[in-house]
Amino acid sequence: EGEGDLARAEVEYRAVIESFPGAEATVRWAVFLRHQGRRGEADAALRELLRTADLVPKHARKAQAEWLEAAQRELSG
Repeated sequence: EGEGDLARAEVEYRAVIESFPGAEATVRWAVFLRHQGRRGEADAALRELLRTADLVPKHARKAQAEWLEAAQRELSG
Protein backbone atom coordinates (compact mmCIF):
# COMPACT_ATOMS: atom_id res chain seq x y z
CA GLU A 1 0.00 0.00 0.00
CA GLY A 2 2.79 2.37 0.93
CA GLU A 3 4.39 1.74 -2.45
CA GLY A 4 1.27 2.88 -4.29
CA ASP A 5 0.34 -0.52 -5.73
CA LEU A 6 -3.22 -0.60 -4.42
CA ALA A 7 -4.28 -3.69 -6.36
CA ARG A 8 -1.42 -5.69 -4.89
CA ALA A 9 -2.13 -4.26 -1.44
CA GLU A 10 -5.73 -5.41 -1.69
CA VAL A 11 -4.68 -8.95 -2.62
CA GLU A 12 -2.26 -9.04 0.29
CA TYR A 13 -4.80 -7.64 2.78
CA ARG A 14 -7.31 -10.29 1.74
CA ALA A 15 -4.73 -13.04 2.22
CA VAL A 16 -3.78 -11.76 5.67
CA ILE A 17 -7.39 -11.47 6.79
CA GLU A 18 -7.97 -15.10 5.87
CA SER A 19 -5.01 -16.33 7.90
CA PHE A 20 -4.53 -13.84 10.75
CA PRO A 21 -6.59 -14.70 13.82
CA GLY A 22 -6.68 -11.26 15.47
CA ALA A 23 -8.75 -8.15 14.87
CA GLU A 24 -5.82 -6.03 13.68
CA ALA A 25 -5.90 -7.25 10.09
CA THR A 26 -9.60 -6.52 9.70
CA VAL A 27 -9.26 -3.02 11.15
CA ARG A 28 -6.33 -2.25 8.87
CA TRP A 29 -8.28 -3.67 5.92
CA ALA A 30 -11.24 -1.44 6.73
CA VAL A 31 -9.01 1.64 6.92
CA PHE A 32 -7.55 0.68 3.53
CA LEU A 33 -11.05 0.33 2.08
CA ARG A 34 -12.09 3.71 3.44
CA HIS A 35 -9.06 5.33 1.85
CA GLN A 36 -10.26 3.82 -1.43
CA GLY A 37 -13.71 5.37 -0.98
CA ARG A 38 -15.27 2.00 -0.16
CA ARG A 39 -16.90 2.99 3.11
CA GLY A 40 -19.78 0.52 2.84
CA GLU A 41 -17.41 -2.44 2.55
CA ALA A 42 -15.27 -1.08 5.36
CA ASP A 43 -18.23 -0.62 7.67
CA ALA A 44 -19.55 -4.10 6.88
CA ALA A 45 -16.17 -5.65 7.73
CA LEU A 46 -16.00 -3.73 11.01
CA ARG A 47 -19.57 -4.59 12.00
CA GLU A 48 -18.88 -8.28 11.32
CA LEU A 49 -15.68 -8.10 13.36
CA LEU A 50 -17.52 -6.59 16.32
CA ARG A 51 -20.40 -9.05 15.98
CA THR A 52 -18.10 -12.06 16.06
CA ALA A 53 -16.06 -10.55 18.91
CA ASP A 54 -19.17 -10.83 21.05
CA LEU A 55 -19.09 -14.61 20.50
CA VAL A 56 -15.54 -15.26 21.71
CA PRO A 57 -14.46 -15.79 25.32
CA LYS A 58 -13.86 -12.73 27.48
CA HIS A 59 -10.08 -13.30 27.63
CA ALA A 60 -9.90 -13.23 23.83
CA ARG A 61 -11.86 -9.97 23.67
CA LYS A 62 -9.56 -8.51 26.30
CA ALA A 63 -6.48 -9.51 24.30
CA GLN A 64 -7.95 -7.78 21.24
CA ALA A 65 -9.39 -4.79 23.11
CA GLU A 66 -7.17 -2.20 21.43
CA TRP A 67 -8.20 -3.31 17.94
CA LEU A 68 -11.86 -3.78 18.84
CA GLU A 69 -11.91 -0.24 20.22
CA ALA A 70 -10.26 0.97 17.01
CA ALA A 71 -12.98 -0.81 15.01
CA GLN A 72 -15.64 0.93 17.07
CA ARG A 73 -13.96 4.32 16.55
CA GLU A 74 -13.78 3.73 12.80
CA LEU A 75 -17.49 2.99 12.70
CA SER A 76 -18.28 6.06 14.76
CA GLY A 77 -16.07 8.38 12.74
